[in-house]
Amino acid sequence: MERPFDILSIDGGGIRGIIPATVLAELERRTGRRIAELFDLIAGTSTGGILAAALTVPGAGGDLRWRAEELIDLYVQEGPEIFGRTLTRKIVSGLGLLDERYDHAALQSALERYVGDARLSELRTDVLLTAYDTEARRPFLFASHVVAEGEPAWDHRARDAARATSAAPTYFEPLVLSARGERFCLVDGGVYANNPALCAYAEARRIAPERPVRIVSLGTGALNRPYRCEAVRGWGVLEWIRPLIDVVFDGQSDAVSSQLDQRWATSTIASRSS
Repeated sequence: MERPFDILSIDGGGIRGIIPATVLAELERRTGRRIAELFDLIAGTSTGGILAAALTVPGAGGDLRWRAEELIDLYVQEGPEIFGRTLTRKIVSGLGLLDERYDHAALQSALERYVGDARLSELRTDVLLTAYDTEARRPFLFASHVVAEGEPAWDHRARDAARATSAAPTYFEPLVLSARGERFCLVDGGVYANNPALCAYAEARRIAPERPVRIVSLGTGALNRPYRCEAVRGWGVLEWIRPLIDVVFDGQSDAVSSQLDQRWATSTIASRSS
């Protein structure tokens, strides 16, 4: 039997990315190996995409630059700056109703420090980061394997991929990229794949169709505050703006988990009956 194709999938969730970062730090401690050495593909959306890029970026001498434990500092030290708002920003954005809530400068600065100038082709294992093109109205995937297959036009800087996948609507402004003469206006892939595990599974089938697949899927905690029907049935656009993002991101993450659970259950039943 062929060696399984091992996938690490990390959900979006903003500052709550500290949760999977902590889990991964413990995994490195217990195995004595780096995360990029344990998986054939690392997929991430939003904060998960930032972790995917940072965990696979090379440092001096070609070694992996960061341990998972060191990435916890990305949230502890950089988080307050990234998600901080000055009084001026609050006024200019109309408290987030007229413009993006946060200035992307602090996020960009953190990505420059943690990911640097490495391109997708230079990362130490295959990565898949999700984004969405608002002009073409379709998903956009940063896939290092596509570059390896001979598509250098898609060899973007990893920090640009991380910036695009974390451009959550209403939180950060989109990232504009160009390739092959086309322009792409990219926002957070969480609008369709906050849990990128299903996208990662499809990518694994393309990269290694004959190998069995194993997935470690890490979330960023659960949002369990209910929206009571007595309240939401009277809501309009303004009331729904903030809750809708949480509902979309959280709901589709749960849907992907359910779909993959069903896929694995079906495979197990088929295997046992054959």
